Amino acid sequence: MSRRRALAAYILVALLGLIACTSPVDDPSDAVVATESGKVRGTGGDRVHQFRGIPYAAAPIGEKRWAAPQPATDWTGVRDATNSGPACMQPEAPDMPSGVPQSEDCLTLDVTVPAGPGKNRPVLVWLPGGGFITGAGSIYDPTRLAQSGDVVVVTVNYRLGVYGFFSHPALGDSNFGLQDQVAALRWVRANIAHFGGDPNLVTLAGASAGAMSACTLMTAPEARNLSTARSFRAVHAEPTIRPGLSGKVSAQSRPGSRSPPSRAPARLWPSSCPAPTSRACVRYPPRRCFPTPPCFRLSRTERRSSQ
Repeated sequence: MSRRRALAAYILVALLGLIACTSPVDDPSDAVVATESGKVRGTGGDRVHQFRGIPYAAAPIGEKRWAAPQPATDWTGVRDATNSGPACMQPEAPDMPSGVPQSEDCLTLDVTVPAGPGKNRPVLVWLPGGGFITGAGSIYDPTRLAQSGDVVVVTVNYRLGVYGFFSHPALGDSNFGLQDQVAALRWVRANIAHFGGDPNLVTLAGASAGAMSACTLMTAPEARNLSTARSFRAVHAEPTIRPGLSGKVSAQSRPGSRSPPSRAPARLWPSSCPAPTSRACVRYPPRRCFPTPPCFRLSRTERRSSQ
């Protein structure tokens, strides 16, 4: 009898060890995961484990303001990841919950993982909407989606308004909010396996401006190979995009405001395309007219990544 008990105990220990090896988060009361930058401690539960406020890039302040996102600084010890980071700076809006803190130091993301053993789960990266002026990843609760779909959900903050899309020749760069999204995707590729996600099965989705961002990143050289499957879970909301028209956006812009359309930039195409505004241009190969579509380049310096 003692041998049977010993054998049963051995099998039980082996099974518990197997479960621990296949689950990225072992103990719901002590949800700790080691990322490439350091360890993070999240919150555990019967349904999901959540890790909030994880920096995917350095704080865009000082000399890093109006510049491409830089890698996050590594940390020692275990970083508290039980609370979401602040929303990026933005004006008041009716669709934003009251009391959400704001800061320029906002390049963080939240990771929601289904409870229970599992690895190589599909990953959904969610980009919040808000007209590129308002929004935050923390206002979404992905618990039900993660649990019912058995997917790892990542919600992302990115710079908004004048902080994310201000363009001036003196800066030498632009589209910082979109570049933030690319940096978040790079973080996902490098770290999501630690949370039980499959870095080779990433779906990019979003609402409103988030859906428009996902569409833009499909054509951006900087985002190449960072998302293997892109889908759009929400229809494109206002403003309506029409060829040849672009709305004016200023630091005083507010959600829901309307500005008269301005003339499109005088030139968004190379001289190799002889008639870019006429149907004659379609006779030429796309690579001749648009070797890299200028309107979809995120950075003027053409930083590209094959990672």
